[in-house]
Amino acid sequence: MIAAIVLLAFAEPIVSLFGTDAEMVKLASTALRLNAVLFVTFGFQMVYASLYLSIGKSLVGGLLSLSRQRVFFLPLIYALPRLFQLSGVIWVQPAADLLTTAVTSIFAIKITHALTVKTSESSQGGEST
Repeated sequence: MIAAIVLLAFAEPIVSLFGTDAEMVKLASTALRLNAVLFVTFGFQMVYASLYLSIGKSLVGGLLSLSRQRVFFLPLIYALPRLFQLSGVIWVQPAADLLTTAVTSIFAIKITHALTVKTSESSQGGEST
């Protein structure tokens, strides 16, 4: 979270370390900000990917692990630049992050519900003895 705030607040100075061309600084600052905004979701994605892998749900865990850089990124890197030229390139990673977060949210809700039901059943089972 702190890294994202720093990247958002200081995008131009950070990018300026790599070059001073005004157009490059503007373009790269925009790209850096777009990536920083959704980077905060990376931890959420990895927690649920790890959770599914740790409980033996390797298909879902693998899907969540590969979503950001494979499942969504690869088709987007092919399609978006063709549709939107350079802007498409800039939006590939944020779009992949957004889609991965959406898929992760679905599975997060599903596992949270399943664990809640299982916990509820366990606590009720202990009382009925």
